[in-house]
This record gives sequence, C-alpha cells and structure tokens, in this order.
Amino acid sequence: MAAFLNVCRFNPTAGGTTDWTYSSAVTGYQSPAAANVVNGRLYKYRAESIDLSQWELGEGAYNTSSGVLARTTVLSNSSGTTSKINFATVPQVAIVALKEDLISIEEANGFTAVQRSQARANISAPLNGHLFGLTLSAAGGTGTFGIAAGECADSTAADLMVLASAYTKTTGNWAVGSGNGGVVSGALAGNTWYHVWVIKRPDTGVVDVICDLASSATPALPTNYTIFRRIGSMKTNGSSQWIKFAQVGDEFIWDAPAVDANNTTQSTAAVLYTLSVPPGVKIMAHIRGYFCSGSSASFILISSPDEASTTPTSPAGNATMTNMSTTTAQAYTTYVMTNTSGQIRAIATVLLNLSFAIATHGWTDRRGRDG
Repeated sequence: MAAFLNVCRFNPTAGGTTDWTYSSAVTGYQSPAAANVVNGRLYKYRAESIDLSQWELGEGAYNTSSGVLARTTVLSNSSGTTSKINFATVPQVAIVALKEDLISIEEANGFTAVQRSQARANISAPLNGHLFGLTLSAAGGTGTFGIAAGECADSTAADLMVLASAYTKTTGNWAVGSGNGGVVSGALAGNTWYHVWVIKRPDTGVVDVICDLASSATPALPTNYTIFRRIGSMKTNGSSQWIKFAQVGDEFIWDAPAVDANNTTQSTAAVLYTLSVPPGVKIMAHIRGYFCSGSSASFILISSPDEASTTPTSPAGNATMTNMSTTTAQAYTTYVMTNTSGQIRAIATVLLNLSFAIATHGWTDRRGRDG
C-alpha cells in the first residue's frame, strides 16, 4: 500500500526510462513539497504523455533531497506489460490513489507489521498485554520443548509477534527455525531455570523463540532481533534436560510436585523458603503440605514476602491454618505470591519440631499481561 498526496502533479526533467526527477508543478496542481511529501514513503503514480498514447502506472519511494520519485514497480502500462515505458517525450506525473491503496471490508487486505502498528496507533488500539496461544510443553527427560502456535504483543506493546505454526526448540545453541537450538547464553546448565522468549527481527519480520537464564530481566538477543516477550519459564534437571510440566493458559503444573521443605523445624520467627517456581518474576505459587507442633495447639501463617511480617492469630483472622491437636498433622493447600527470588514466608505460634513440609505443585504466571 502507498501513501496519498492531494492534487499533486508535476513535470519531470526527462522522459525515457529514468526515474522521475521533479522539475516543476503542472499548472493548477501542487508540487510534491507543497503537498507535504514524506521522504522515503511509497507513492503510486500515473505518468502520461500529452496525447495519452503512452502511460504508466507504478509505485516508488520519493527522495526529498534529490526530488526523485523512483519507478521501482510498474503495475501496468500502455504496452500491456509491467516494464518501464520508454517515453518519447517528457510526460506529466501525477500522484494517484489506486484500488490497491484503498481498504475494502469486502476484500482481503494485506498489511505489513509497520502498517498494522500505525493502524493501531491511529485508532488508539494498543496491544497492551495481548497474549494468545504460545503454550509451552516439555515431555520430560529430553532436550526438546514445544511452543504452540499463537501471537503476542512485544514487551513494549508496540508490535505484534505471530508464530503461525507450532514450533520445537532444542537445548543446543540458538539457530533460527523450528527444530533448531534455542539457548542464547552458552551451554545449557543443569538444575537451572530458563525464561522462554518470543523474539522478532523488525527488518525482516521473522519471529522465533529463544530461552535464556532466568536471572536475566531481558534476554540476550541474537543479532538483528530487537523485539521480545517472555511467554513462560522452564527448569532443567541434573542431566540438563527439561523437567516435565503441563500448561493451560497462565497455569503451570509440575508432573511430579517438588518437595521444597520436608520435616523442617519451623520457627516462631519468620523464615523464607525458596520454592520450585520461576525466579526473576513474581508469580502465584501453588503449594500444599502439612504441619504439626507436637507440643501444643498452634497456628501457622504462610504469606508473601511482599506482605508485612506478622504473627498468626487464628484461622478466621491472620493464619493460613490451625491445629488444635498436638499430635495429628494438619494438611493444607494454598496459593501464595512469591518475591522475585521465588520465595515465600512462614511463621508459627509455637515451635514446629521437624513437622513442617512444603510441596510445590505449580504456579500462575501472568507473563507480562499486566504490564
């Protein structure tokens, strides 16, 4: 698609097959400069001889420094071809609007990424938080993971990145394309968290997927890739293979829950526990476990480090759970927001002597939907 200029028609310096170099405006019309031509923008033109025996419809970019309108693409001409007409005399050149430049809701319209971005800006329709599909999967015990087809806004909500079909990536060094390596920061490490990112080259529009260390707030990007969005996180086992998990929307569930505390002596002072959830971002951890004081009735509070640290009081007030029996273990299931180190906090009213456990079975990760 090309841009438009109002009543712009001019005489070029020469005919033949050369590009159109502006000489003067046709009487009753504006020059490109007077019509506010934009440097480097594409315009459609019609060049025609005075007797109309020779004419040419084409498209090209205008250079404001040289006053040249390029004859880059010829759409049709008086000879019935798409070659440049060899004008016998100097023609007049008009900037025109053709069918290809007009949007019809009855016909398919093709837009470049730049045009889509401009259209959204024109109607104040930003892509804030947009994320559809792009579900991650790892079968466990392998170095390959999958990414479902989908699309998302980039991290600045300025561009749309589309993965048209399902992708796979391996633990090898990154190379563009499905089935190739996805790691951008050296060799994959064992027992390590990685963030998964969709990335895009703005110059070519190519979209791909990488994984980078979860300690990075932004990924190490391959050359020419400048647009990105985190779509999830995964962890390797001791053999540098992906640990199996399932994902539905923003919910991630371990195939086998991770025991992050077992028969632990929980203090009456606040203790931070690091969970098997992605670091570097705040997520909602899904945990379950048990506790038992073994000495007297007790309360325990499991909370986010973002909350003020307080002493638990009662289940109806400020406690995650209570245990009125001194010998029976009390099971619990709860959701708690972590800090960026993947930690939560626990505090009890009495010493829990070797009787506190936490198993992480999943997490909720909004993945940039909220800014």
